[in-house]
Amino acid sequence: MRHTVHDTFAAAFESYSIVRQLHDVPPHEVYEVTVNGHRAVYKGDTGPTGNAAIEVRVAAFIGEQTSVPVPRILLVGDDHFVAAWHPDAPQSTQEGTQTKRGHSPRDVVSRPYMLKLID
Repeated sequence: MRHTVHDTFAAAFESYSIVRQLHDVPPHEVYEVTVNGHRAVYKGDTGPTGNAAIEVRVAAFIGEQTSVPVPRILLVGDDHFVAAWHPDAPQSTQEGTQTKRGHSPRDVVSRPYMLKLID
């Protein structure tokens, strides 16, 4: 049985709040959250092809073995992770505009925890 986002946070953190959903397209869901008073991001699998736990383990390995900055990992479960919000994550500007890589601001903001991996 898959745990809900609320179950995950209640079991792992002293306090939490879910600020907003950033992404909900299979195989993942992503939420901006606050855990123990700190801004963070939650990414969880929504289907059998999702693999958030492996994704974050790869990111952690990259952070340990290279000079590429990655967010601090706060929690890793079988089908989810929570990472500290990256302070340099861009803020949404206007709908319909595009970044220099051709992504809309919404695409970029929905993945703030991965920005430093792809810059």
